Amino acid sequence: MASLAGSLFNNKDDKVGQQDTHQQFFESRKQRVPKFPDTSNTRYQSHCAAAAELITRLDLYVEYLAWIRDSTERPGFTNLEQNVFEGLQDVPTQTELAVLTLYAEAISHPYMRVVRGPGTEQVNMLELGPLHFKVKAHIQRTIEDPDILLNQDDGYEFGSMDGKPWHTPEAIKAVLKLSPSLPHLKPVLVAFFKGALTTWEHFTSEFEEGGLIHSTTAEERDRAWMPPTNDVNEGALGAFRSYIRKKPNTTMLQYNALAKFKFNHTAAFVHQEFNSDDYAFVHKLA
Repeated sequence: MASLAGSLFNNKDDKVGQQDTHQQFFESRKQRVPKFPDTSNTRYQSHCAAAAELITRLDLYVEYLAWIRDSTERPGFTNLEQNVFEGLQDVPTQTELAVLTLYAEAISHPYMRVVRGPGTEQVNMLELGPLHFKVKAHIQRTIEDPDILLNQDDGYEFGSMDGKPWHTPEAIKAVLKLSPSLPHLKPVLVAFFKGALTTWEHFTSEFEEGGLIHSTTAEERDRAWMPPTNDVNEGALGAFRSYIRKKPNTTMLQYNALAKFKFNHTAAFVHQEFNSDDYAFVHKLA
């Protein structure tokens, strides 16, 4: 559902989808919304963010799709629009969207505040064992007592892994408001968190006592420093894809030259250091 909505409301191809009308419709309803989460490009957390967006403005998205259906020259849905329209009104699908929203607020956002927030540029992935133990402990706690997320009277102090305010409090309010109409929300939430715990245990086994990372010294971990995310590589790839979309005839050699030119601040160096002989040499070489 999140993927379909992303393809419809924020397609990676600027000529496809409903990007412009999406913004216009919500502005006309006095709703200031950012672009729909970028599920089209498989961005980290994008599907949880899409779930939160759909749950928070569920009625408006249903109204928006009905408006799309009736406003075309030949009224009717495309297959994609039909599936999203029906999915938004499907109770099992709403339940899954609510669970994704709760997981993001309880686990994903608190985790990313530590590994990706301001001031985390020097965080060493190899030192995050205690954080991973905290993640798994909170998931286990939620499995044993899902009401820490579903109880109307409990706040973020109990539900959020780090005890800090919700990343998107309006999404939590929307889930709790919708929950009486979702009879299987609690067991689905528990099942999802059990699956998440299994995955966390698998991916953090090296941090466990006796594991490869746990058995190293602090000095060894410092020497083998690793960033906690792959943002640098993903950022470079994202920039390349955006550029190629605008100028598809650019060769890889040309793009790399431009990227290095900007990254190395070549222009500033030239203005500061070049003399007439340097300019003549470069012109001749070019």
